[in-house]
Amino acid sequence: MENKSLFNLAHETFHYENGVLYWKKSGQKRVVGAIAGHIRPDGYFRVRFAGKSHQRSRIVWLMHHGYMTDLEIDHINRVRNDDRIENLREANHFENTQNRSLAKNSTSGHTGVYYNKRDKTWFARVFMDGEHLHVGCFKNKDDAIAARAEKAKKLRGEFYSGA
Repeated sequence: MENKSLFNLAHETFHYENGVLYWKKSGQKRVVGAIAGHIRPDGYFRVRFAGKSHQRSRIVWLMHHGYMTDLEIDHINRVRNDDRIENLREANHFENTQNRSLAKNSTSGHTGVYYNKRDKTWFARVFMDGEHLHVGCFKNKDDAIAARAEKAKKLRGEFYSGA
């Protein structure tokens, strides 16, 4: 189905309000005014639309921009079910992976910064284009964090998340 038809169908099917889609039409398991879709274990909201299951964020994007993007939809604030249009942006896969939270196994409390026990120094690195870019070795943890943040900001631009 082409974008214009999808756009029209989305507006006929859903009412958008503050990141949430509500059914405009009743049908099988649908009640007018009820929240459309369900939240999945991965934290994303899914909605059945035009014969397929879609992430709600993609339908919100379609309703506001008039096309179903081929790119990924990034949640700027990293909250997977916060589908307010001002929290969504198009991103390629690499850009989308840059906007993520700190890894659970981080020992320094900061992405890309770790302590090398043998050398007794803090190492800083940034992951870009499938490889780790060495930022530097530092005696002080705060210096490593600052240097890594500066390099990541420069490389990632608007997709820099502070992590």
